[in-house]
Amino acid sequence: MKTNVFISGGGVSGLLLGLMLARNGIDVTVAEKDAKPSVKYKGELLQPKSLELMNRIGLLEEVEAAGFPIRTTSITEYDGSRVLQKIKYHYEKIDHSFNKALMVPHEELKEIIRRCAEAYPSFHFLNPAKFNGFREEGIPKRTALVTHKQQGELEIKADFFIGAEGRVSPVRKSLGIQLTETEYNHYFLTVTFPRPESITEGEMIVRGHSFLGLFPLPD
Repeated sequence: MKTNVFISGGGVSGLLLGLMLARNGIDVTVAEKDAKPSVKYKGELLQPKSLELMNRIGLLEEVEAAGFPIRTTSITEYDGSRVLQKIKYHYEKIDHSFNKALMVPHEELKEIIRRCAEAYPSFHFLNPAKFNGFREEGIPKRTALVTHKQQGELEIKADFFIGAEGRVSPVRKSLGIQLTETEYNHYFLTVTFPRPESITEGEMIVRGHSFLGLFPLPD
């Protein structure tokens, strides 16, 4: 199999890159290893510049229909029961055409991007398909070794290989690219629950070294 660009990772960034390349007539293949949507029902907080990008590529209307607009975000810091300070950010004060944020369910955003990308014949989506490494043929020529559930073992030749798998990237590791990581003693627990009607804006509550962030998804 031959393609111009091979992307390992079918998340938001991998799919967006694939879409933008395909729109410019570049043959691109995206491989995503997970067969099913993530069980983690998380949301993506799209800021004004991200909304501007969605508008530029013609996805804003569909993304907005799937999301929940946020026009303010407040941060309240407590010392026990005493409020130390409260700050409120107003998106409408931003001198920008898209002066709001948008919370969109992660998997719905991926689906919107993928459907748009698959309208282009130069976009190819392999799923589930796992990148296993490279078969060396001498630099710069390389062949990606991919396991596809239906098609079996695939060898994919490409001009460019991109790892969009996140922090732990098999492509980056296979290419010997070292990443300097900075560790923080920050620990996050993300949960979702039915949204009370009263939660319509972003809110963060800070107590000492802990904080609670509340951001509304559509449902």
